[in-house]
Amino acid sequence: MRRKPTRRRRSAAQWAQLLASWDRTTTLPEDFARRHGVSPSTLAWWCWRFKRDASLAPRTDAMRLVRVDLSEDTIPPPRDDWEFSSPSGHTLRVRGAIDAASLALVLDRMTARSAR
Repeated sequence: MRRKPTRRRRSAAQWAQLLASWDRTTTLPEDFARRHGVSPSTLAWWCWRFKRDASLAPRTDAMRLVRVDLSEDTIPPPRDDWEFSSPSGHTLRVRGAIDAASLALVLDRMTARSAR
């Protein structure tokens, strides 16, 4: 006798997403449930559950990323500023460009001092 393949259970967050997508449609509950492979009664139960217990419902004030397009005149010019902190807690801040030899010398001295 072959067993029916079991489906993974959806979490409350996944049900919230599914119900939110159903909210954005005009599809009948039975059609929506069939299309998403769920029982219409289970879909109705989760609707009831979210209405009954607001703490389960997804937060609508959650932080979201939004696209920001800047015009050319608002983009600041690139800077060469950076900062290095040694394990001993010393901090080196560089404003502007620095050549590789000078940087290597400063970092060598900072790390040698912190190793003492």
